[in-house]
Amino acid sequence: MSRLVQIIKQIVEPMLHKQVLRGKILSVDKENDTCDIEPLRGGAEYLEVRLKAVIKQTDVKLVVYPVIGSIVHFGIIENNPADTYVTQITEFESVLITNKTLFKLHLKEDGKLDIEAKEITFNGGNNKGLVKEPELVKELNKNNQILQAILGVINGTPIPEAGNYAPSSLQTTLKGVLTGKQIGDFTQLENTKIKH
Repeated sequence: MSRLVQIIKQIVEPMLHKQVLRGKILSVDKENDTCDIEPLRGGAEYLEVRLKAVIKQTDVKLVVYPVIGSIVHFGIIENNPADTYVTQITEFESVLITNKTLFKLHLKEDGKLDIEAKEITFNGGNNKGLVKEPELVKELNKNNQILQAILGVINGTPIPEAGNYAPSSLQTTLKGVLTGKQIGDFTQLENTKIKH
């Protein structure tokens, strides 16, 4: 009986496809969400292996782009070696999650995270909206111009008071109060790691 099983196994086994294989990523096509893989067991390369469930372009997708040269597991769909997809990866270069009408989240290979959405909330949103740095600096600079004009009067030509040209009591008082104070420097307001 065992001899018969061995003979049947030798005949049938070459006809059976392995459903999950291991391979090395040779290239990644981000436009079509596919990759080319060299099987670790040897043999022909697998081309245009899917990185997402469906081939067609959809408004919603989640794609993990593997690092070239990294090892992946990939599966054969319905015993058709020409129809394959990546099931597991060891290293990823970037991740893209998108719903074209609602949001886009892209974790890029350079460590940057791009988020596009109708609204984004951090930590519950209790601090309200983020400040628009260019607008804030523009408005603060208006206040600085007023302060500089006041300081110019205080430190400038004395205002005539009761016919003499000695500093007025207002000039003297303001000068004393403002001595040592500096006008605001708004050049370091921007946190360049979070942009909106």
